Amino acid sequence: MKYRAITISLLSVIIFFLAISSYLLVSATNSAPTVIYLPSSAVESPALQDSSPKQEMESAKQGNSLISWEGKWSRNSQSSPGTLTITDETAAGFSFNLMSLSGVNVGELAGTATVHGERATGKLSEEFESEEEECTVWFTNKQNEIEIEKVTPSCYNWAGMGVDFTGKYKQGDAEPVQRTLVGSVFASADDDARFRVLVGEDYSLFTDNFMFISDEENLDHFGATVKAGYIRGLAPINYGIIMYDDTYIWAAVSHLPNENEIQLNYYSNHPDYRDKLPVTMENYVKGNYDTLILKSK
Repeated sequence: MKYRAITISLLSVIIFFLAISSYLLVSATNSAPTVIYLPSSAVESPALQDSSPKQEMESAKQGNSLISWEGKWSRNSQSSPGTLTITDETAAGFSFNLMSLSGVNVGELAGTATVHGERATGKLSEEFESEEEECTVWFTNKQNEIEIEKVTPSCYNWAGMGVDFTGKYKQGDAEPVQRTLVGSVFASADDDARFRVLVGEDYSLFTDNFMFISDEENLDHFGATVKAGYIRGLAPINYGIIMYDDTYIWAAVSHLPNENEIQLNYYSNHPDYRDKLPVTMENYVKGNYDTLILKSK
């Protein structure tokens, strides 16, 4: 009886442990899987991601922002000055107004431009629309200046004769242009100095009127260089002519003391021409003046 009781007890212990093992196995099978949460940076690194269209646009904006377009830009020229004014600048583009002169003839364009890095392409606003070819303006920003490389021919529908929109426009107001006839009329400063002595304070009349200069034929028997000048758009009113050699000078320039009279000032250091114009000059001015003022020395 004693051994039988021990056997029964051992069997009870074995059955108990088997029951516990079965319970644990079932619990492990039915439990939810373990989840490990990692920081978002560990899941997907920005350095490994492809840039999105939005990111590329932002990057392009940052690149364009390094180039400044807005402000006033000027083309320095005595005869053909120009002004480019840029406003409303954004990363995508800007508004522009472009004005150019040729003498008293004027040209003006206004519109909006699309920026592509250091370059921009401009189209005109509605008031400048035409049934002809669309006017396009090409800009290049070189930091301290903007160059207008070209415009389509239709842009000149809004410009007077001789007006040109192309050229280099430097930032800010136009610098004062030194008015001199050296290089345009006279080959040397010495010749210019002789001329200044002859005409005195009237030198500015010649620099003002000699915006556009041409070589003219000498119809006289003496071998002198002949240069004529005028203001485009005012040629019958504002003009002048200069003849010179190594010794003598003959010069005439128009002057308007009032709106109803054209005076022609005449100067010469030649003893035979102090009070009369050479044939070359007479042929050029063709009596296009009201009063002849003799100012020879």
